[in-house]
Amino acid sequence: MDKLKGNEKDLYATSLEFRLLRQHGYHLSTEVFDRFLDEMSNFKQILSDDIKGVLSLYEASFLSMEDESILEKAREFSIEILEEYVREKKENDEMLMLINHALELPLHWRMQRWEALWFINAYESTTPNMIPSLLQFAKLDFNIGQAIHLEELKQTSRKVLTQVNSFIAILDDMYDVYGTLEELELFTEAVERWDINSIDNLPDYMKISFLGLFNFVNELAFDILKGRDHHIHSYIRKVWTDYCKAGLKEAKWYYSGYKPSVEEYLENAWMSISAPVMLLHSYFLIPNPMTNQDLELLKKYPNLLRLSSMVFRLADDLGTSKREKEIGDVPKAIECYMNEHKGCEEEEEACEHVRSLKSKTWKKMNEEAMNSGFSENFKEMCVNLARTAVWCYQEGDGEAKMENENNRKVYEYATPTIHLLSPSIRRPAIEANHFEINPNIIQLLQSHAQFGGLPTEDPIAHILNFLEVCDTFKQNRVSEEAIKLRLFPFSLRDRAKWWLNSLPTDSITTWEDLANKFLAKYFPPGKTAKLRNDIMSFCQYDYENLYEAWERFKDLLQRCPHHGFPKWLQVQTFYNGLYSTFQTTIDASVDGSLMAKPVEVAYNLLETIALNNYHWQSERHMPRSATEINKVEVINALCAQIATLTKQVHSLRVQASVDAISSFISCELCGAKHLYDQCPENSKFEHYSRNPSSFNALSSSQESKPHPPSVESKPSMEDMPLTYLAKTEGSEKVMEGNPGTEEDKEPVEEATTTEGCFEVCLVNDVVDNLAYNDELKYHPIEPSKSSLSFNAKWDANDFVMNSPSLVQCQNFVVAKLLHLLSDKFMTYPVGGADTYFYNKPLPPFIPIDPG
Repeated sequence: MDKLKGNEKDLYATSLEFRLLRQHGYHLSTEVFDRFLDEMSNFKQILSDDIKGVLSLYEASFLSMEDESILEKAREFSIEILEEYVREKKENDEMLMLINHALELPLHWRMQRWEALWFINAYESTTPNMIPSLLQFAKLDFNIGQAIHLEELKQTSRKVLTQVNSFIAILDDMYDVYGTLEELELFTEAVERWDINSIDNLPDYMKISFLGLFNFVNELAFDILKGRDHHIHSYIRKVWTDYCKAGLKEAKWYYSGYKPSVEEYLENAWMSISAPVMLLHSYFLIPNPMTNQDLELLKKYPNLLRLSSMVFRLADDLGTSKREKEIGDVPKAIECYMNEHKGCEEEEEACEHVRSLKSKTWKKMNEEAMNSGFSENFKEMCVNLARTAVWCYQEGDGEAKMENENNRKVYEYATPTIHLLSPSIRRPAIEANHFEINPNIIQLLQSHAQFGGLPTEDPIAHILNFLEVCDTFKQNRVSEEAIKLRLFPFSLRDRAKWWLNSLPTDSITTWEDLANKFLAKYFPPGKTAKLRNDIMSFCQYDYENLYEAWERFKDLLQRCPHHGFPKWLQVQTFYNGLYSTFQTTIDASVDGSLMAKPVEVAYNLLETIALNNYHWQSERHMPRSATEINKVEVINALCAQIATLTKQVHSLRVQASVDAISSFISCELCGAKHLYDQCPENSKFEHYSRNPSSFNALSSSQESKPHPPSVESKPSMEDMPLTYLAKTEGSEKVMEGNPGTEEDKEPVEEATTTEGCFEVCLVNDVVDNLAYNDELKYHPIEPSKSSLSFNAKWDANDFVMNSPSLVQCQNFVVAKLLHLLSDKFMTYPVGGADTYFYNKPLPPFIPIDPG
C-alpha cells in the first residue's frame, strides 16, 4: 500500500488500481488521490484533458464509503467533465460510447456477467487496435461461466430459489390486490402460529397458498437438517412471518388512507420488498460453512442484509412509483417524501432525494461488505442482489411497458417504426474530431466499382476493385476498418443492396466478416465447382497462340483464387491442354522436357516463353489458294446479284406487280396468256360466256372431273422467277426506246376483256408450290386475300387493296431467288448447298449473263 501511495502514476492507473483493490476487499486509503488536488483541495482542472483518466476516476468514486469527502469531490468533478465532453462531441467514437454507458449506470452498480457480455461486443466492434487473442480469451471465459450457471440450474438449490420466488409473487399479489383486510389478518395470524389447523379459518384460495408454503418450509428444513446437520426451521419460519407482517402493515395503511413519513415507510419497506426472504434462503443453499454465530446474526437481520434490501426497495420505488400511483397502490418513497415536505410540488425533486438515499445506502453497504464477518460468498450475494435490483428497475419493472404494448392501436402494428430500420453494419467509432468522406470517392465507387448481384458479375473482382478505391486515400485517426465498413454499401446496387439491408441489425462488426458474408452469398460452392472444372479441363483454342492460351489459363485461376490446385498441377494441366506442336516447341525451348524441370522453374519458363511469344509473334501471310479465291468470288457475286434484285423490287409499281403475276398465267389447251375457262377453243366457253350464272356450277364440278390434257405444262416455281426476270428485261427495253415484238407488247387487259364476272385465283400457283415452304410460316396468305375479283376491266386499286402487301412480295421474291440461284447454277455434293457452304470450299462460280 505504501508503495502505491508514493508511486507517481497517472490518473487513469491510480483510479484503476484503487477500484480493483477495493472491489476485492482491500481498504485502500483515499490519500492516493491527494497529488491530483490543488491548494483548495479540489481536483486540478488540467486533469480534464485526460478524459480516459477522468472516466476511471468516475468509476472509482462509486467504491466510496461514508465520510470520504475526496471521493465525493471526485464524483462531482468527473461527472461535470464527462457531461461536458458528451455535449461538445459531435461524432461517435469509442470513448463517447464508454462515457454514455458509464453515466447511465456506473460499473460497480451493474450486473457483472451482463456487463462482461456488453463489453465483449463493444470491444469487438469499436476498438480500432483490437487484440484478437484477448477477445477470444474473454469469450471463452464468458462461455465457461455460462456453462457453470446452466449446471447450477439443474441442482436442487436453483429449484428451491425458484419456488421461493413463486411464493413471493403469490403473497405479494394477495396482500396488494386480492385479499381483504380481514382475510389478510387471518392469513398472517395462521403463518405466525404455523399451525396446520389454522387452515380451516381461511378462505379457499388462501388455503392452497398456506398449505403450499407450510409444506415447502417443512421440506426445506428437513433437507438441510439431513444434509448439513443444522436445524433452520425457526429461521425460515420467522422470515416468512416478518414478510407477511410487513405486507399486512402496508395493507392497513392503504385501507385506512394513512400516509407514512419516509423514515417510517422505509423501516417497513425493506422487509416488504422480500429481499430478506431471498437472501436468507440463499445463505442456507450456497456451499459455505454455516455457523451458529452466523445463524444468530441472520435471525436479527444484519446490516449487510438490511442495506442490500434497502437498495432493492429504493430502486423499485424509482422504477415503479409512477405506475403504482396511477393504479392506486400504497404510497411509495417518492409520494411519502412529497407528503412529508408540503413545499415540494415537483416529483423530480422527490426522485432526486430518493436517488441520494440510494447512493448513501450504497456507501454504507460498501463499508459493511468490507468489514462484515460473513463469508465472501454471502457478501458477494448481498451486493449482487442490489446490483440486480438496480439493473431490473432501471427502466421500470416491465409491466408498464407491457401495458403500453397492449394499448397500441391496430394501425400502429401496420406502420413501420424507425427503430426497425437499423443498418446491418455496426460502424466502428472514429477518434478523429472531423471525419468526412470525399464525395468524389463515392462517385468513383458508383461508377467503377458497382455490384448488382447478377450471376454474370464477379464478386471477387468487385472486392478487388473496392479495395483499390479504398487504398487511394487515408485519414488521420481513422482506421481502415471504419472506412471500408462505411464505403462498402455505396458499391452495391439492386439485389445486392437489398441483401445487405436484409441482414440482422448490427450483425456485421468487422470488414472481414462483411467480406466473408458477401463472398458466401455471391460465390456459392456450385460456382467454385464449375470454375475448378474449367481449370482442370483447359484446352487450347483453334488459332490461339501460346501467350493467349497462357493468359486465359491464368485468368481462370484468378477468377477462382480458392481453387486449391498446387503449382505443379497448374503447370501440368496447362501443358496437357496445348496442341502437340506447342508442346514440342516448349520442350525444345527449355532444352529438354518441361515436365522434367522443377515446379518453380517450369512455371517461370512458361511465363517467359509466353511473354516472348507475345513480344515477337509473327503472322505470315500465305498466298491464298484457288479454293479460297473462288469462295470470295462466289460471295461477292451473290452480294452483287442480291443488291441488284433488291433495287429492282423496290422500283416496282403496282402495275409491274400485276404484269408479273399475269405473266405466270397460261392456258392448259392453247398455251396463250389466259385461263383455261376463257380459252376460245374450249367447247364450253361460249356457253358459260352467255350464261355467267352457270359458271359456278362448272367450277364446282371441275373438282371431281379431270382437266383436259395440257398442251403446255404449267411453269414450275424455279421457272417463275426466270420468267419474271425476262419480262422485267423486256419492259426495260421498251422503256429505253426499243419497241420490241408483238409478243412483248401483250396488254394486260387481254386477260380481262371477257364479259361477265369471273373469280380468278391469281395466287393459287404460288400457294400450291409454297404449301410446305417455311416462308408461309412467317408471312401466311390470308384466305380472304387469296383470290381477286375482276369486272370487265382490271382495277389496279382493287388489286392493291385485296392482295398481299408489296413488302411481303419483295421478301418472298428475294428469298426464292436466293434459293433458286444457289440450287440452279451451282453444283454441290451430297448434302446440298446448306452443308456445302459450311464444310467445303465452293467451286468456281459462273455469274448469270443478264444479256
